[in-house]
Amino acid sequence: MIAEWLKTHGLSAYAAALETAAIDLDVLPDLTDADLQQLGIPLGDRKRLLRAARQLRDEPPPPEIVPSPQAREAERRHLTVMFCDLVGSSGLAAQMDPEDFTRLLGEFYDASRLGIEAFDGKVGKLLGDGVMAYFGYPIAHEGDAERAVNAAADVLTRVAALRAPDGEALQIRIGIATGLVVVGEDRGEGRPDEAQVLGDAPNLAARLQQLAEPGSVLVADATRRLLGAIFECEDRGLHSFKGIPQSVRVWRVVKRREGLSRFEATRSRQLSRLIGRTEEMRTLLDLWERAKGGQGSVGLLCGEAGIGKSRISVAVTEAIEAEQPIVIRYQCSPHHANTPFFPVISELTAAAGIEEGDAADTRLDKLETLLDTAGTKREEVPLFAALLSIPTSGRYTMIDLTPQRRKERTIAALVAGLVARSRSRPVLVLFEDLHWVDASTLEALSRAIDAIQDSRAMILATFRPEFFVPWLDNSHVSMVRVNRLPRE
Repeated sequence: MIAEWLKTHGLSAYAAALETAAIDLDVLPDLTDADLQQLGIPLGDRKRLLRAARQLRDEPPPPEIVPSPQAREAERRHLTVMFCDLVGSSGLAAQMDPEDFTRLLGEFYDASRLGIEAFDGKVGKLLGDGVMAYFGYPIAHEGDAERAVNAAADVLTRVAALRAPDGEALQIRIGIATGLVVVGEDRGEGRPDEAQVLGDAPNLAARLQQLAEPGSVLVADATRRLLGAIFECEDRGLHSFKGIPQSVRVWRVVKRREGLSRFEATRSRQLSRLIGRTEEMRTLLDLWERAKGGQGSVGLLCGEAGIGKSRISVAVTEAIEAEQPIVIRYQCSPHHANTPFFPVISELTAAAGIEEGDAADTRLDKLETLLDTAGTKREEVPLFAALLSIPTSGRYTMIDLTPQRRKERTIAALVAGLVARSRSRPVLVLFEDLHWVDASTLEALSRAIDAIQDSRAMILATFRPEFFVPWLDNSHVSMVRVNRLPRE
């Protein structure tokens, strides 16, 4: 369909690039100039395409066919349910004018909804001073349990910014449970678009919320297993709940672990033997040998979701472990694709050992120690401190820079640091899930790819086929496609 549309506007030359990136008429009006530049489209044609896309947005949509309520059939779904409850709502209601309390309750609902929808959850029901949300319905995603816990942390932060009449921050309790449910039409008196969810998960999430302390998140054992090592959790023991036939082990979410790849975080420590990837391993290890000899190299590992890209990356790391290289891991996230430098911030935080409860001076001390080890110049420390939102407490003179200039200097410092570290020991830089990379990190990666040609550094990046690769014209860049293995 998009090929025909491009043809009518004299832009047929770009049909293949757009189709490869899975872009059709439904998302075309949402593209930006930066998106089209990444696809390699020249400035003039980018302007023509964007102008035509704006006209497309203004065209009236085709009439929508809305199924009747009777058309919705019950379906079985594996769902993660989150239940949020406002602490002390009865006392607040007694203290406040009913209209003011209703307004405060609306602010709580809005804060909860924004946090839930930020991670593609769906608000299922508003129950007095509580909110029930679903992750995995109506659309299931990879890692819905992780999305629910991330949303819970976001909601806690948003609600804590609200104030009661006495000036105290509002607090909530959150419970999260996962299980098989039946989703069907709500035949009660709820909103017309509400779905009825039947199963143990909603009941258990509500019970966990009642057990939680103010400002905390409790998850059931089934949810905890799905989270793997992504979050640090504290065992709260076995509990019996009304309406739940068996005792449930309960966990309190402490914090998110930084510096782990998604592969490491969601799988056990014992990995099965790597089978059938001899050619891929040979190519990547040849690139590593070139990098060790001072000819920097880049391996681009492309394949569909779940096919084994991360497993190959682990195998490469294990194969060179005895050589004691410097290994730097950057993990891109689907939840932070619009957060500048998110993978860089996560890597620096983990490498410096910065904890969530550390004081500002402690965090700065840890960052300084890390950067000293990496050979970073002292005048560049404020750049990294700003990146991690660490105040410098008068230790450094902050240079007044525009945001664009600050970004450029930060990228230059990151690239220079990588090249400098490769002079002492070979460096392997792992970029996981590049299809979720933010624009600032992508710019830094592009600069790094250009800069490492004469260094002892190798960049190994994994991504899905929909990611557009702009570096294939470089002689030191190699694409390795990970295809399905034959049945035997």
